[in-house]
Amino acid sequence: METEEEHRAGQRRGISLGLVVGIVITAAIAALIGQNTKTATIRWLVFEGDMPIWLLLFVTAVAGAVLSHLLGFAWRRRRAHADDR
Repeated sequence: METEEEHRAGQRRGISLGLVVGIVITAAIAALIGQNTKTATIRWLVFEGDMPIWLLLFVTAVAGAVLSHLLGFAWRRRRAHADDR
């Protein structure tokens, strides 16, 4: 059975799956943004305006990352409180 210190050392040695997935997703988003440089008319609720597609993609990606982070935080917090009971 490995000790806690050995377990941590093993985690530091390799690249995590999350890091690899993050790099792949970032590269895919960068390629998508780079290939979509035209302007489009955007309609959302009562708002309407012209916006470069790359900017829309960038804003959407950032909003998705922030939402994912917030939901992950809420989920971890809920699990921690459930474990305390």
